[in-house]
Amino acid sequence: MRTLILISILLSSPFFWAQSKEYYTLEEVKLYGFLNNDISNTSELNDSIIALANESATDLLRKEQNIYFKEYGQGMLASISMRGTSASHTAVFWNGVPINSRLNGQTDFNNLYLKSFDRIHIKKGGGSSLLGSAAIGGSINLSTPQEYNKGFSARVSSQIGSYDSFLNEVSVVNSTDSSITSSGIETYFSENDYTYPGLKQKNENGQIETYNLFFSHRSKLNESQHLYINSLFNISDKNNSGTLYAPSTANLKNNISNIMLGWFMKRQNLSLELKTAGIREHYNYLTNKDDLNSSLQNKSDVLFQQLDFTYTLNMKHRILLGGSYEYTHGYGESIFDKAYHKTAFYLLYAHTGTNVIQYNIGIRKESTTAFEIPWVFSLETKYRVSDKWNLKASLSNNFRIPTINDLYWKQGGNPDLKAEHTYNADFGIQYKISKHSFNLNTFLIEGKDVIQWQPTVQQIWRPFNVKEFQSMGIEWQDDHLFNIGSIRVNWRNQYTYTRAIDKFTGNIAIYVPQHYFHMDFGLTYGTLKWGIQQAYSGKVFYTTDESAYNEAYNLTNTYLNKRIYQGKFQVCFQVNNLLNKYYEIIASRPMPNRNYQLKLTLNF
Repeated sequence: MRTLILISILLSSPFFWAQSKEYYTLEEVKLYGFLNNDISNTSELNDSIIALANESATDLLRKEQNIYFKEYGQGMLASISMRGTSASHTAVFWNGVPINSRLNGQTDFNNLYLKSFDRIHIKKGGGSSLLGSAAIGGSINLSTPQEYNKGFSARVSSQIGSYDSFLNEVSVVNSTDSSITSSGIETYFSENDYTYPGLKQKNENGQIETYNLFFSHRSKLNESQHLYINSLFNISDKNNSGTLYAPSTANLKNNISNIMLGWFMKRQNLSLELKTAGIREHYNYLTNKDDLNSSLQNKSDVLFQQLDFTYTLNMKHRILLGGSYEYTHGYGESIFDKAYHKTAFYLLYAHTGTNVIQYNIGIRKESTTAFEIPWVFSLETKYRVSDKWNLKASLSNNFRIPTINDLYWKQGGNPDLKAEHTYNADFGIQYKISKHSFNLNTFLIEGKDVIQWQPTVQQIWRPFNVKEFQSMGIEWQDDHLFNIGSIRVNWRNQYTYTRAIDKFTGNIAIYVPQHYFHMDFGLTYGTLKWGIQQAYSGKVFYTTDESAYNEAYNLTNTYLNKRIYQGKFQVCFQVNNLLNKYYEIIASRPMPNRNYQLKLTLNF
């Protein structure tokens, strides 16, 4: 009933009936927009990829970018791991505003409302000079629609799956010559009681209930000035399933609100953007979902302000000068009441003047009331060898300050932690011919005082500064797009080799597979598409002394997609874990057996 009411509100909104005109693109200054994707190690998932995706944000990034996620069971916490680092070493942004939890420093990608974004930018490697704290392993920016004059569009979708899983989503976008308004809601419910492959046990206490809501509006004041408001809300209620050996009655409730106001001006070669954002996170953890007295509640409130000035000269030289201020307050029953202020100033220069050499240079200085942070820098360059060959290289130093949980969690925090510092280096080769492309990239991360959460002998996880941390590896990707008669073939292979170690002990970092591979193969004939995905993850250690590990696994998924009525109606049937393999990502937490999904989508 609640969903029907919200659908009625959305469809009765005045902008539903607005008309469309000629396209106009808002050239808004965004931190990621300043980067030249062709120079930096940055990839983009555009609106077409996101609109056609039948997966969660976690599965889409895993498939498209070969990113490893530590997933605590189907639909549970999904924390990202890029280039052998932890989730708090990947900076996540929403329209340029950092949204990683100030309490634990990470984002649960299973809670993201994928369809509320029209662009996802993924940068692998260091980026602190541009993006600040935590951009060590990589960074991700989630963007909302911002193109004028695209007319009206709406989407209604419903998905039913194994384990009594139901996902429903409705969204509308109306884009005229003077405003853009978009909104949507998504609900997901699942009993999540899957059977462990080869065992008689089931995943118990795994029920999930989530709600996502977004609203965005942009208006032209005149041809050079724009105002906008963006909002994103997530409410999740998840029971925490137990392990093979320890049942659980725990429950975690999250309520996250993000609201942003901004003003943008562009005149000839100059542009200016001012934004203010408020973020509130409230989580309630119950060790026994049936006992309200077992509750532990913690909150964080964030005020974030940012001003960016950009100057472009002859489309060959671009300068970005900016500053930001952040106030963060964390408080609750299991953390000490603490607050801090953070300021940042940064200067970046991009040169794209020749067809042979292009480069980006950046410097940044941040200050907090708790830590001394040095100047950081970055240099990225691209050298065009020929029409087919390109070389890329980058060098940067980066940092991350400890989170509130790192320092002040009453049961396991470590107030003696230091701020982290790393040096990152990349070198890559690109080759492209016709409809085939090949990319090889090598990376090195040398870290000092890197923070890692590790289990203690009391079975309590605590953060520690690893004296010397090193992560090095190779990333490979090849893409092929061609026709065989009337059949369109798309084929992508991605492989990552990562060796992340504590240089003091020589031991491999926990939950970092040395070998990680993903293959995506699809055939399209008219309005029918069939695809198969193959993933391989090498073994991962889950103890710091390498005494215990999860076995390597292969995973196969397949799907069949049919478009009807010129693509306005779409039906997708997907089978996950086709071969019914037993596998674990987190120790003693088996992932689902073979399962099915049927999704219906209506676009108009």
